[in-house]
Amino acid sequence: MSNFFQKPENALKRAEELISVGQKNSALDALETVIKSKRHRQWSPVLEDIVKKFLSLCTEARQPRRAREGLVQYRQITQSAADGPASVSKVVSTFVLGGEACVKEAEAKAGLGADAVANLQDLEAEETPETMMISVLTGDLSDTGRADRDNYVQWLKFLWESYRTCLEVLKNNAKLEELYADTAKKTFAFCVRYKRKVEFRRLKDLLKAHLSNTQLNTSYGAPTQEASIRLRLEIRAEQLNSACTLELWQMAFESAEELYGVLSHSGGNARKAQKSSMMLNYYDKISQVFWVSDNYLFHACAMLRLYNLEEKKLLRQVNKGDLAIEQANKSLELLASKLLLSALAVPPPPVKHLDGDLDPEKDKHVRMASLVGHATVPQRKNIITEVVNKKLVNLVPAELAELFTFIETEFDPLNLAQRVKPLFAAIEKNPELVKYLQALKQVVLLRLVQQLSQVYQTMRIADFAKLADFLSLHDCEKLIVQAVSKGQAAARLDHKNGTLNLGDKGLEGETR
Repeated sequence: MSNFFQKPENALKRAEELISVGQKNSALDALETVIKSKRHRQWSPVLEDIVKKFLSLCTEARQPRRAREGLVQYRQITQSAADGPASVSKVVSTFVLGGEACVKEAEAKAGLGADAVANLQDLEAEETPETMMISVLTGDLSDTGRADRDNYVQWLKFLWESYRTCLEVLKNNAKLEELYADTAKKTFAFCVRYKRKVEFRRLKDLLKAHLSNTQLNTSYGAPTQEASIRLRLEIRAEQLNSACTLELWQMAFESAEELYGVLSHSGGNARKAQKSSMMLNYYDKISQVFWVSDNYLFHACAMLRLYNLEEKKLLRQVNKGDLAIEQANKSLELLASKLLLSALAVPPPPVKHLDGDLDPEKDKHVRMASLVGHATVPQRKNIITEVVNKKLVNLVPAELAELFTFIETEFDPLNLAQRVKPLFAAIEKNPELVKYLQALKQVVLLRLVQQLSQVYQTMRIADFAKLADFLSLHDCEKLIVQAVSKGQAAARLDHKNGTLNLGDKGLEGETR
């Protein structure tokens, strides 16, 4: 039977008739003929209805590739139409909502949550006899339950393909940037909800390819450059948030670099487009990335930027009369505590610095420094100076102020451990600050070696262990060896004689 239609309205009517008698595949063929026909390249409202019905049938039949072809054809048809952008937005939004509704329905029917599919290796992988057998053997479900689960997984695969299709259709069209950004955010939310790390990596690469193309299709007319930059920043920010939530820290670092790239290459328009809340979120997330990767110096730099932004925000509220100065200081207390501890947790630098041209880590450190607003690699003493200038010791709890004093100003190697132990205990009880504890203990140990080296040349290892009893002897020895290898200390463990030999210089302090 020929599927040629003189008018699109006839195709839609014919499709409805076929659907009513259960011939949905024939209805799909009829509608697809109109969408692909060269005779119907002029946009009209009825074509929008045809595409919506076509996509609805594709969703019902779970045919994402066919839906993709139809959407691509429809985008080409609408390019020269004044109402084209609005029509594409309606069609894409309806298609995505349909897929999301089917996933929710399948999830409810299976009685499974998002965690049940977290172990799926790849939503794009084809089902093989081997994987089907493994699924049956490892599953603890009845036949009905297994069928419901498989149905749930298939709908997840369809929704993932739908998101990718929509992003491809919407890319580089200036009038569709809002919908593109909204779809990208929905796709990130999908990856986070279902813990899809493999798909997140693919999505990140896909968006990078799309957003690196700055030549937008202006057939529909372009929005302001500021609006375009704002949307790109929002996408990058959501990407950074999702990477941190999924604990994909390398991806998070790359996302931060991409976000910073948009900021640094967009001039004044980026400054207009960025919001204080966005930058607060950026420095919060990049501080997490640096902490997890043990880059304590850059973590402290990010915390300092975060504190400065929060302080300015609260100051504006105080000046407007929306907030009392006492309340502002109370709000800053926790952030000030984190900043102070992050600064203290930065290990002292080597006694002898490598020449910049010989430092193998130089380029990496410069890249990380740029992400926290520094043209050159900052030093620990600069951050400590900022902490002192901001008088953070007056904002933080007394035990943290005492710890700062013991580490940075006082000289008392024989009693240092006993004085800091109760302060460590207080930090350990605080869930917001406990992550800094181990790094602080390492810094205190290095300070102890530094101070002892100014008093002793040799001491028994057993006596040293008593002075550093906030750490096990094994950890102390390990940290001393690491400090010597990094040039942070001049010391030698002599197990034969049971002594710790301290160099004349020991661990040199910084000029403060």
